[in-house]
Parts: sequence; C-alpha cells; structure tokens
Amino acid sequence: MKMLDKEHCDGNYITLSSGSYPFIRYWPDFIEWPRSLKMFSPGSVILDLDENNSPKVRLEWGSALGHWGFEVGMEDMRIPPSDFSRRGEYRLPVEPGVYVWYDLQ
Repeated sequence: MKMLDKEHCDGNYITLSSGSYPFIRYWPDFIEWPRSLKMFSPGSVILDLDENNSPKVRLEWGSALGHWGFEVGMEDMRIPPSDFSRRGEYRLPVEPGVYVWYDLQ
C-alpha cells in the first residue's frame, strides 16, 4: 500500500477486461502493479483514499447477477459496517485494513 502514489488514488473505476476477451486482463501501465494484486485477476480495480487520506485498493469481480470483491488499505482503515439496504453491501472484516464484500441486489 505504501508504494501507491496518492495522485493515482482518485476513485476512478479501472476496467481490466475487454468484452471481446473477458478472461484477459489489461493492466494500465501508469503504475507498476504488484504481482500480489495481479495474481487475483480481478475484472476491475478502484484506487482511492480512505478517511485517513491513505491509499486503498478495491478489487472487483462480477456479472449481471452481482458483484463481489475485497478492499485493502492500511491497518488503521475503518471498515464500514454492512449496509443491508436494497443496493447495499455485505461486508466481512478479514483483518485490520482488509474486508471482503458482496453487493446486495
């Protein structure tokens, strides 16, 4: 996490797969992506800042039936409680600064 430049953590949705080749990932070269992230082969990534102004990474997979993934930040990143509303997320803490999530639809 410490290697991420805050200027790249702008909350933009980065799609890594193409409709023509859904199982091939195209990692943008504006940063050197760690192998530890690439090995998960997510469909998209979001680089953002948490409430402490520290970088966090959200990896996402999904289809028309739903989306799921995990978010990783610094150990002091606040993990929001689950939101069980119609468009909310179920969140399960893994350890400080890491949680898995699933869209509720």
